[in-house]
Amino acid sequence: MCSIPLLTGWYSQKKTQNVLATYEQVVEQTTGDEIEQLRNQADEYNKKLWAESKGVREQSETTDRNDVCTGNSVNRSQASGLSWNQRGST
Repeated sequence: MCSIPLLTGWYSQKKTQNVLATYEQVVEQTTGDEIEQLRNQADEYNKKLWAESKGVREQSETTDRNDVCTGNSVNRSQASGLSWNQRGST
């Protein structure tokens, strides 16, 4: 029973070494052109996410401003006393 932590620690260490060795092997086999291509793909993906999230952020900010201007904003202490139906309508 006392050897279980030792065995699981040993197994985990061996598994980690295997994963790292595989990773290093893949990195060594990857050419500079492939790395450049992957970076470009990552940049395009990140730009797309940023553009999509910008629209969400702008909608959220507009909604928050409209709520403040119309008096529909509810602080947390007010919201805690409301039912779910009431919260959805404010």
